Amino acid sequence: MKLDLITKETIKTQLGITDTIYDSLISSMIPIVSSDIRRILSYNFDIYMGAMITNGSDEIYISSVRPVEMGQVLHSPALSDDTYVKEYDMTSGKYKISSVAIADGTYVYPTINISMWPSISKMLCYKCEKMTTGAAKEEMLRMVTFGNVRKDFAESEINKFYDYPSIFIKDLGRPFVTMG
Repeated sequence: MKLDLITKETIKTQLGITDTIYDSLISSMIPIVSSDIRRILSYNFDIYMGAMITNGSDEIYISSVRPVEMGQVLHSPALSDDTYVKEYDMTSGKYKISSVAIADGTYVYPTINISMWPSISKMLCYKCEKMTTGAAKEEMLRMVTFGNVRKDFAESEINKFYDYPSIFIKDLGRPFVTMG
């Protein structure tokens, strides 16, 4: 299991960032936002599933009673970062993944869904704006800039508990409920 739920490359793609000027800031904020996502969703993404992963194949078998969702990102040392489930074949029980395996492997950690990538990227952008804004510009802390588009958030739009715009939190979906 790893802390980062998303890669710098995926964030830059989602936000349309092509230069490298913000790379170190983005990289430093990924673990923070990933930790926040776990807290917001009340889920640690720490349940692994047995799997048969073959180096060079884009199909894997996951042995679990609980199905893996389409679009769910899978973490494993045998898979590239941000590899996700593209298809499921009920007859063979195999999942087709977005990139070929880079090694043989025996387990995966299902994590976030790719539908969360835009929201997580915006959350990271929001945190980065707060980190690069000086104390003299305190009133600017409630905004996000995407290229040449800027969105200001009213105080009422910021979730006081998590300190993110409420719309980003709602886009993540409902918190996970654990029974037990």
